[in-house]
Amino acid sequence: MVVILPPDSYDHWLKATPQQSMKIVRQYPAERLLAGAESPDQRSLLA
Repeated sequence: MVVILPPDSYDHWLKATPQQSMKIVRQYPAERLLAGAESPDQRSLLA
């Protein structure tokens, strides 16, 4: 699972137990997500 954390949560996330970490997990706001198509002439990172 990908986790996007604000910088002020890094230390807590890294030092917390799994149970404590789950308390700060929230769905990322959809309006802040961006998606776009990759240009066909760019190399894929997975290739």
